[in-house]
Formats: sequence, structure tokens, C-alpha cells
Amino acid sequence: LVDVASWNGRAVAVTTQRGDDSRARVWVQDWQAGLSVWLEVEAPASLDKFPGRGVSMQVIGDTLHLLGGVDSDESALGVHITYDLKKGQRSAFGSGAWHRRLGADARAFAVLSQTEGDLLAVGGLAGFYVKAGAKDKDNAERVLHRQFKAEVNERMSWKKRDSAPEDVSGAHSVSNNRSVVIGPGQKSNGKVFIYDASNAWYMLPDLPKEVGMGQVFLEDQTLTYAGGFNKDGSPSKDIYTLDLSDLRGEWKHAGTSDYVAGKARIVESNGHLMSLMVKPDASAMFYLD
Repeated sequence: LVDVASWNGRAVAVTTQRGDDSRARVWVQDWQAGLSVWLEVEAPASLDKFPGRGVSMQVIGDTLHLLGGVDSDESALGVHITYDLKKGQRSAFGSGAWHRRLGADARAFAVLSQTEGDLLAVGGLAGFYVKAGAKDKDNAERVLHRQFKAEVNERMSWKKRDSAPEDVSGAHSVSNNRSVVIGPGQKSNGKVFIYDASNAWYMLPDLPKEVGMGQVFLEDQTLTYAGGFNKDGSPSKDIYTLDLSDLRGEWKHAGTSDYVAGKARIVESNGHLMSLMVKPDASAMFYLD
């Protein structure tokens, strides 16, 4: 599971897999005879470089944005494509609603978010480089791409912005339109940042333990971090909250839950909160009553 977003009361999910067919797959939740089903969005036949593993997603209004990822040769892509969900819904989510946009620097596992209606791409990996003396790609070293953060305006043109203070690759983010909160990423170092639309970065207190790749939520002045992975790679079930109105505030442990562990994602679906879990061999959905 790459990520999931809510659109018109239904979930939109993006998944990828390792292997020969590593392209991103887009799924839209629907209801048939009162049961939840997933409809796969038809991939465009005309796009030769479709995003794959390491792709980033964001839904703004009725538009799904996909950026970057790696191809079958583990080369980072700079492709940026969009899908008009409203238009696609009228054609059973056929391939005619895809559009290619102006690409950005090649990157994978970037943070994709938004401020004031603009799309923001932060950090990511420039590519996969084999260490000196390595015999195969299993020993590849991931190199951080942190030259700049990009912003896309209404004409879909990219502009350079200040880099994140450190590696945020693989992190989850949440926006209140004016600012973006970015949680800890693949480094699982427990560090959390705020990027303001004025192009300024701020560091929040570190989480109580070294975790990363969990989900962040923002409601009024309360920031919540849930799940992800511990430093040793094991899934974390912990939930923490931070009062942003308290300048001396620290993270508080709010509890644990199996439904936020690892890459599980919480999303609003049909008026309820849903936990979505996707693994190579199975998937599951759980609703909060």
C-alpha cells in the first residue's frame, strides 16, 4: 500500500508490488448491493513511463496526482501524471481521464502534499547506486535526493523551494492548507517537521521513540502520529498526540492499536473511519463503529 485518500466519501488507494510488473495500480472504493468493492482504474496505454514502486500520491479536489517512483531497472522517474476522478467515474474509471503533466526531477519515495492549492514534492531518493565492491543489486545503497523541494502552480510548472532539514523519504504528511506537517520517514528517527507556505521549515519535538513511516493527522491544534515501524523494522502500534498550541508541549502516548500498525492507513469512508491494510498476499478493511 502506497497510500490512501478520501474522495467524495470513498477511499482512493494506490498500491505497487515488486517483480516484473511493478507499476502503480489505482483503486477506487465503491458500493454494490450494499457491499464495499474496489474498482481498479484502467492504466493508460499511451504512457510508456507509468509510475511504479516508490511512487507518491496526493488527491486535490477531484484530481489524483502520481509522481516519481522507479522503473523495472530501479531507475528513478520524474514523471508526473494526473487522473480526473470525477470524469473517470462517468466511464467506470476508464483510461481516458489520465493526463501527463510537466515532470519534476527524478525521485522516488518523495513526500507529496499541498499548501494553498499548490502541489508540493519534498525530498525523495534520486536513485539506487551499487556500493563499491558490491556483486549485485541486493547491496545497493539508496542515495537521498534533497537538492530542492518543488511547488506546482495552476499551470503545472515547478519551482524550486528550500530543502527539508534532513531526509524525509517515505514519510507521511498532512496539510491544513497553509502548512504541511511531515512525520518521520524511512530513517525511523522520530523527527517531525512543519513546512510553512512562506517557505520556512520548523522542527517539532521528537517523538518519544524512534519510529517512522506512520500516519500523521491534524485536527485543530492537535497533531497525532500513529503506527509505522520501529527502528528495528518491526511494526509499531503506538499512537502519540501533540498539542501545537503549547509552545513547551511534548508528545503524549495516547494508546496502542493493531489497526494502525505498520503501513495500515486510516481514511474516511462512507462517513466512517476505516483502517486499510494491504500486504502481498492479502488485504483487509476494518471500520470504526
